[in-house]
Amino acid sequence: PSKYLFYEYRIDVLFEMDKLEDAWKDISTIYAMDKTIPDSYVYRGQYFFKCDSLQASFQNFNQAISIYENNNAQCWVMSRCYRGRGNLNLAFGDTDKTIADFTKAITKARDAKKDNLLILRAKAQFLKNNISSAQADIEAALDYKPDTLTLGYIYALKGNAGEVEVLVPNILSKKASCDRCKASMIYDVACYFAILNNKEKALQYLEKSIQMGFNKFNWLLIDYDMKNIKNTPEFIALIEKYRNNKQK
Repeated sequence: PSKYLFYEYRIDVLFEMDKLEDAWKDISTIYAMDKTIPDSYVYRGQYFFKCDSLQASFQNFNQAISIYENNNAQCWVMSRCYRGRGNLNLAFGDTDKTIADFTKAITKARDAKKDNLLILRAKAQFLKNNISSAQADIEAALDYKPDTLTLGYIYALKGNAGEVEVLVPNILSKKASCDRCKASMIYDVACYFAILNNKEKALQYLEKSIQMGFNKFNWLLIDYDMKNIKNTPEFIALIEKYRNNKQK
C-alpha cells in the first residue's frame, strides 16, 4: 500500500481499459500520499484530459512540470508532461509555447515515442507558417518507423490522400481494448480526412466515432486537426446533435 509506483502501473492498465473511476481512486491515493510527488499530477492531467476537463488537465501538467524542473529531473516521464501541456497549448492557440513544449518532450522521450511528438510539433510549425520546419519534422518522424495511426497523420499532413485511403482499412481492422479506445482510433481517421479537407469523409468518421463512444466535445471543438471543417454548418449541426444527447 505504501509503494506508489505500483499504483501507477495499475493506473496505466486502468486507463487502457477505460476504467476511469477505478483509475481516479488510485490517482487520489498517490496524490494523498505526498503532494510533492510530480507523478500524481501527471496522472491527474491525463485523467482530466480523458474526462474532457481541459483547464484542469493543463493546470496539473503545469504543476508536474514545475516540480520536475525545480528538482532538475531528467526522468522520461517529463515527456508526458510536456506533451500533455503542449497538446493543450496547441489547442488553445499558443503556438510558441506549443513548439517549446514539444521540443522539450522530444529531447526527453524514448525513441519509440518521438515520431508522434514530431508530428505534433509539425502541426504547430504549420500554424506558425514555418513550412520547412514542419516538413523536416514530418520526414524525421518517418525515420522512427511509426505505427499506422501516426503514419496516417504523416500522410495527411503531407497531403497524400491516396496513402491515407490505403491505411484506413488497416486501422479500422485493428482490435482495441475497449469501445472508447476503438472510438478514438476512428476519431483519428476523421482527423486525417479533416486535415486533408475532405469534409464528407471527416464528418462520416467523426459521427461514427461519437456513436462508438467518443465524447470529448470540449476537445473536439478546439482540436487543431478539425480546423478545416469546424466552422462548417454540417460540423456544427453534428456536434449540437450529439452534445445535446450527452447532456440529456
